Amino acid sequence: MPFPAKTTREEILAAAAQIIESEGWEALSMRNLAARLKVRASSLYHHFADRDALEAALAREAAGPLLEAAGDTEEFARTYLVFARAHVHLMKMIQPELRAAFEKRAGSAAAPLLAYLYGYAVLGLKEDRAFEAGLRALIPAKRHIL
Repeated sequence: MPFPAKTTREEILAAAAQIIESEGWEALSMRNLAARLKVRASSLYHHFADRDALEAALAREAAGPLLEAAGDTEEFARTYLVFARAHVHLMKMIQPELRAAFEKRAGSAAAPLLAYLYGYAVLGLKEDRAFEAGLRALIPAKRHIL
Protein backbone atom coordinates (compact mmCIF):
# COMPACT_ATOMS: atom_id res chain seq x y z
CA MET A 1 0.00 0.00 0.00
CA PRO A 2 1.27 3.49 -0.82
CA PHE A 3 2.31 5.70 2.07
CA PRO A 4 0.04 8.69 2.88
CA ALA A 5 2.75 11.03 1.62
CA LYS A 6 2.58 9.29 -1.76
CA THR A 7 -1.17 9.84 -2.00
CA THR A 8 -1.87 13.46 -2.82
CA ARG A 9 -4.86 15.55 -1.92
CA GLU A 10 -5.64 15.84 -5.64
CA GLU A 11 -5.60 12.05 -6.09
CA ILE A 12 -7.94 11.65 -3.14
CA LEU A 13 -10.35 14.26 -4.50
CA ALA A 14 -10.27 12.69 -7.98
CA ALA A 15 -10.99 9.23 -6.57
CA ALA A 16 -13.80 10.62 -4.42
CA ALA A 17 -15.35 12.27 -7.49
CA GLN A 18 -15.11 8.98 -9.38
CA ILE A 19 -16.92 7.14 -6.59
CA ILE A 20 -19.65 9.75 -6.49
CA GLU A 21 -20.10 9.69 -10.27
CA SER A 22 -20.11 5.92 -10.58
CA GLU A 23 -21.95 4.90 -7.40
CA GLY A 24 -23.64 8.03 -6.05
CA TRP A 25 -22.54 10.24 -3.17
CA GLU A 26 -24.04 7.84 -0.62
CA ALA A 27 -21.31 5.34 -1.57
CA LEU A 28 -18.54 7.75 -0.61
CA SER A 29 -16.91 6.63 2.61
CA MET A 30 -13.37 6.90 3.84
CA ARG A 31 -13.12 3.10 3.75
CA ASN A 32 -14.44 2.85 0.17
CA LEU A 33 -12.18 5.71 -0.91
CA ALA A 34 -9.14 4.10 0.73
CA ALA A 35 -9.88 0.80 -1.02
CA ARG A 36 -10.03 2.56 -4.38
CA LEU A 37 -6.70 4.28 -3.70
CA LYS A 38 -5.16 1.12 -2.22
CA VAL A 39 -4.23 2.86 1.03
CA ARG A 40 -5.37 2.47 4.62
CA ALA A 41 -8.41 4.54 5.53
CA SER A 42 -6.45 6.11 8.37
CA SER A 43 -3.98 7.59 5.87
CA LEU A 44 -6.76 9.73 4.36
CA TYR A 45 -7.07 11.58 7.65
CA HIS A 46 -3.64 13.12 7.04
CA HIS A 47 -5.33 15.14 4.28
CA PHE A 48 -8.92 15.50 5.53
CA ALA A 49 -10.16 15.54 9.11
CA ASP A 50 -13.31 13.58 8.25
CA ARG A 51 -15.80 12.86 5.47
CA ASP A 52 -17.42 16.27 5.90
CA ALA A 53 -14.07 17.98 5.30
CA LEU A 54 -13.51 15.79 2.23
CA GLU A 55 -16.96 16.62 0.85
CA ALA A 56 -16.45 20.35 1.48
CA ALA A 57 -13.11 20.31 -0.36
CA LEU A 58 -14.63 18.32 -3.21
CA ALA A 59 -17.56 20.73 -3.48
CA ARG A 60 -15.25 23.75 -3.54
CA GLU A 61 -13.05 22.21 -6.23
CA ALA A 62 -15.97 21.05 -8.38
CA ALA A 63 -17.75 24.40 -8.06
CA GLY A 64 -14.63 26.33 -9.15
CA PRO A 65 -15.19 26.22 -12.93
CA LEU A 66 -18.81 27.23 -12.46
CA LEU A 67 -17.90 30.12 -10.19
CA GLU A 68 -15.35 31.31 -12.75
CA ALA A 69 -17.98 31.27 -15.52
CA ALA A 70 -20.34 33.37 -13.44
CA GLY A 71 -19.15 36.72 -14.80
CA ASP A 72 -21.58 36.42 -17.69
CA THR A 73 -24.94 35.01 -16.63
CA GLU A 74 -25.77 33.34 -19.95
CA GLU A 75 -22.30 31.79 -20.17
CA PHE A 76 -22.76 30.54 -16.63
CA ALA A 77 -26.15 29.04 -17.48
CA ARG A 78 -24.74 27.04 -20.38
CA THR A 79 -21.61 25.99 -18.46
CA TYR A 80 -23.83 24.90 -15.57
CA LEU A 81 -25.98 22.70 -17.82
CA VAL A 82 -22.99 21.02 -19.46
CA PHE A 83 -21.34 20.38 -16.09
CA ALA A 84 -24.54 19.21 -14.39
CA ARG A 85 -25.39 16.76 -17.14
CA ALA A 86 -21.88 15.31 -17.08
CA HIS A 87 -21.71 15.11 -13.28
CA VAL A 88 -25.25 14.49 -12.01
CA HIS A 89 -24.32 12.98 -8.65
CA LEU A 90 -21.58 15.49 -7.97
CA MET A 91 -23.92 18.33 -8.88
CA LYS A 92 -26.37 17.24 -6.22
CA MET A 93 -23.59 17.48 -3.68
CA ILE A 94 -22.23 20.88 -4.74
CA GLN A 95 -25.58 22.61 -5.24
CA PRO A 96 -25.59 24.05 -1.68
CA GLU A 97 -22.03 25.37 -2.19
CA LEU A 98 -23.08 27.07 -5.43
CA ARG A 99 -26.23 28.51 -3.94
CA ALA A 100 -24.29 30.01 -1.02
CA ALA A 101 -21.64 31.50 -3.33
CA PHE A 102 -24.20 33.06 -5.67
CA GLU A 103 -26.44 34.35 -2.91
CA LYS A 104 -23.37 36.08 -1.51
CA ARG A 105 -22.79 37.71 -4.93
CA ALA A 106 -26.31 38.43 -6.07
CA GLY A 107 -28.59 37.94 -3.09
CA SER A 108 -31.95 36.34 -3.73
CA ALA A 109 -31.78 37.15 -7.48
CA ALA A 110 -29.63 34.04 -8.02
CA ALA A 111 -32.06 31.55 -6.48
CA PRO A 112 -34.64 31.35 -9.32
CA LEU A 113 -31.93 30.95 -11.98
CA LEU A 114 -30.14 28.21 -10.04
CA ALA A 115 -33.41 26.38 -9.39
CA TYR A 116 -34.33 26.61 -13.07
CA LEU A 117 -30.95 25.34 -14.27
CA TYR A 118 -30.79 22.57 -11.68
CA GLY A 119 -34.24 21.35 -12.66
CA TYR A 120 -33.41 21.42 -16.35
CA ALA A 121 -30.15 19.55 -15.84
CA VAL A 122 -31.43 16.92 -13.42
CA LEU A 123 -34.53 16.21 -15.50
CA GLY A 124 -32.36 15.93 -18.61
CA LEU A 125 -34.46 18.38 -20.58
CA LYS A 126 -33.14 19.67 -23.90
CA GLU A 127 -31.89 23.17 -24.52
CA ASP A 128 -34.66 24.23 -26.86
CA ARG A 129 -36.91 27.23 -27.40
CA ALA A 130 -38.62 26.62 -24.06
CA PHE A 131 -35.24 26.69 -22.30
CA GLU A 132 -34.27 29.89 -24.10
CA ALA A 133 -37.60 31.52 -23.24
CA GLY A 134 -37.20 30.61 -19.59
CA LEU A 135 -33.64 31.89 -19.57
CA ARG A 136 -34.72 35.20 -21.13
CA ALA A 137 -37.45 35.53 -18.51
CA LEU A 138 -34.95 34.99 -15.72
CA ILE A 139 -32.20 37.14 -17.23
CA PRO A 140 -33.58 40.40 -18.59
CA ALA A 141 -31.65 41.79 -21.59
CA LYS A 142 -28.09 42.83 -20.79
CA ARG A 143 -28.56 42.21 -17.08
CA HIS A 144 -26.01 40.23 -15.14
CA ILE A 145 -27.33 38.80 -11.92
CA LEU A 146 -24.33 36.68 -10.98
